[in-house]
Amino acid sequence: MKYMRTGHTLTALTLSIATLCSPAFSQEGTGVRGTLSFSQGIESDDGDVGTRTGLGFGIASATRVETFSLNFGTEIFGDFSSDANDTFDATNQSAALRYSRAGGNSRLSFSALYDDVELDDETIEGVGDTVLISTGFAESIAADLELEFGVEGPVGILLNFGRREVDYSETTDPDLLDFETTSADVLANFRIRPSFTIRARAGIEREDEEEILGTSRTEDFYFGIGAETETASGMTVTADILFDSSEVTPAVGGATEEDGVGIELSVTQERTNGFIGVAVSSRIDEAGRRTSAEVSRGFDLREGAMELSLGVVDQEGDDNLRLIGGVSFERETRRGALTASVSQEAATSSGDAVISTVVDLGISQEIDNVSGWTAGIGFAASDELGGEYDSRSTATIAYTRDLTADWEMNTGVEYSKDRDESSTNTVFFNIARDFTFGF
Repeated sequence: MKYMRTGHTLTALTLSIATLCSPAFSQEGTGVRGTLSFSQGIESDDGDVGTRTGLGFGIASATRVETFSLNFGTEIFGDFSSDANDTFDATNQSAALRYSRAGGNSRLSFSALYDDVELDDETIEGVGDTVLISTGFAESIAADLELEFGVEGPVGILLNFGRREVDYSETTDPDLLDFETTSADVLANFRIRPSFTIRARAGIEREDEEEILGTSRTEDFYFGIGAETETASGMTVTADILFDSSEVTPAVGGATEEDGVGIELSVTQERTNGFIGVAVSSRIDEAGRRTSAEVSRGFDLREGAMELSLGVVDQEGDDNLRLIGGVSFERETRRGALTASVSQEAATSSGDAVISTVVDLGISQEIDNVSGWTAGIGFAASDELGGEYDSRSTATIAYTRDLTADWEMNTGVEYSKDRDESSTNTVFFNIARDFTFGF
């Protein structure tokens, strides 16, 4: 079980529940299982003391053809600082329903999620999956339905429908606006032969954002055709030609529309020790045309893996070419693991182009068969071209120990610092246990 001092603790509480739907569980054939999760933590944030009590409940079942899980969770936060309004408050509530079914030539999956979480100086993903840094609260509801027909046949159809609503309150980032997103995508694969496929795809997405002066709307639409082929030497080539259209209707003023032809091309060659790939893309969205080219190389190491990528992106309205890419490294040690990653990506948020940078370094080490320690440093930045720039740096070290066969303990310290020079020091201590039972 993973522990964190912030609202992400709730996610960690339900991870053990989700694992009940793993293949290993389905092979046991033991039917429906339930899990009760409990954790108790205390933290000191720059002298302000608080407690967190985590409660979770989940049921799950799995057979050869279908899986089902239903999870609930919440935290009781006790705030004992001098300026606290309420001593105890329920926060970080969540509920998740997941169902999947696989037939002989078809598949179905459905998920419905609800979260009401506290953003405690969190680095989060906002509109367009851009990195945003904020405090406050976020309430979200999401549902996804995916249907696939002709999985192994000459003609395959993949349908995906999604809906997401997010409401923010008491946030510090002005880019965090309440929004609703509805999307639908369809992909048709025509398998001419095992190594050659022609495909057609189309999709539409509508996003409504609640601004100060009213509601703005963005509608993106695309359709196109493409092909995918694989050679005997292990080279995979995919190419698509698409028509993109994006219409933005602001809260005040007239609508603007962008449309044009887009391309996506990728070539991947398998190597004895990994792969090498090249990807080129030119698409249009509400921020205008974005053209990118990127080269990647993956290595299969003796005790891990490494991947390198480097590219450039040309965004309409930006006079400079922006570098994108990253490095990721994983290595298993004799008693632990080492991970490191650096990435810089381009995205769109509220119609503005944003460059997001994320750096993570982590190490874990076993001390003996019941205890171990972890340490990590991180950096996240969100650079809105011609607008706001936010960044956050963090450093954490923690010690974990099995108190008994059932109870686990986790304690540590975290330091964080924002671009505006404000910093926070937090000391935390948690104990937790999962109770698993059958019906």
